[in-house]
Amino acid sequence: MQIYHQLKYFFIIILLPLSIKLSAEGTKEIMPTSTDKGRIHLYKSFSDFAHIDATEPYRLHINIQATGEIIYFGFGTTIDPEGGSGNDVSYRLMKPDGTIALNLTSVPTSGAGFIDSYNKAIVGPKQFPGAATTGYNAIAYTATMTGDYYMEFDYPEWSSDKRREFTLFDITVGLGNTKKLGRVWSKAWQFTATNEGSAPSNQFKGSVYVYADDGIVTKVNFNGFQPIVFNVFCNPTGVVNTGNFVEDRKSTNFNQKNPQYKIFLNDPDLTIYPTGAFGIITGAVTTFSYCDGGTDIFVPVNKAGRVELLIEANPAAGIQPVDRQIFADVVPGTNTIHWDGLNGLGQPLTSGSQVSVQATYLNGLTNLPLWDPDVNNNGFKVSLIRPTGP
Repeated sequence: MQIYHQLKYFFIIILLPLSIKLSAEGTKEIMPTSTDKGRIHLYKSFSDFAHIDATEPYRLHINIQATGEIIYFGFGTTIDPEGGSGNDVSYRLMKPDGTIALNLTSVPTSGAGFIDSYNKAIVGPKQFPGAATTGYNAIAYTATMTGDYYMEFDYPEWSSDKRREFTLFDITVGLGNTKKLGRVWSKAWQFTATNEGSAPSNQFKGSVYVYADDGIVTKVNFNGFQPIVFNVFCNPTGVVNTGNFVEDRKSTNFNQKNPQYKIFLNDPDLTIYPTGAFGIITGAVTTFSYCDGGTDIFVPVNKAGRVELLIEANPAAGIQPVDRQIFADVVPGTNTIHWDGLNGLGQPLTSGSQVSVQATYLNGLTNLPLWDPDVNNNGFKVSLIRPTGP
């Protein structure tokens, strides 16, 4: 799925916000009510998400802005969705420099770090004011350096491609009595709606926030689609990145991995992840034609992005096979985009033909290649979070 914010023809789905008290980060975002189904999932076949020694795109990150901030965390029961006991997962916390903050330890099944109810996962750590009786007793680690800490998991059957999932989880960053939301992110989340078999029925109703490299934040509400296991990657190119944008964004039947953007469970912390700005076309789009039928099209912009040219050889509404689309990455200043004079069928236009050319300038271009969505009857809901505007 491609999400883009553009100068022209930008559609917005307006969602009415619910009035809820934000607290924990984890189950609260991917499992909005106790009857919903939403869990993080570990499965080698799909990706190395949050596994021991995973490379940077697949890590489960926790950002720390100041030393002394505390990482609070806990987990519910870990299960084997294929029928095994599942209580064999271990975790460790890594520092931004790659050294160990907390050594490899079994995920707790009682006491500190164990979340025994949905309500406690939603409230968050009992260490915060007002949560002493309603929250869970979190494991707490005081950060000694700034940057991105990351949580890693392992279990004996990982290498044999067995699966594990957490019934509940929470990671909350705090300083004093203040919770710091928008700190938990990955470029390659892996979730489940706890479906099994060939006819998935459970719906995934969670949401994520995508922070594009140019600082534009988009919210994706998965709107109750019905996956067994699925990856969430976002990037500006598509399923792959070969440099051919038209082909790269097409769906395939292979598990392609091309993570690039940071994906959060909440709106990224504004003090660390500032809001980007939309660029503009700063002047007239002009052309220069050559005797061989080719034409240079000059597009002046004030920000890096992408321009889509639609050259309509057929004036009928919509894009016809004979119409030509050209895509080009642009940088601040005047960009030259060459059209060779051929139509969408690879044929030269007849001398004297009149065509209309539409230039669309894109910022915050976000592609969401999903593997494996299984059943999606209702589509997704996508909304612009920041910057505000049309």
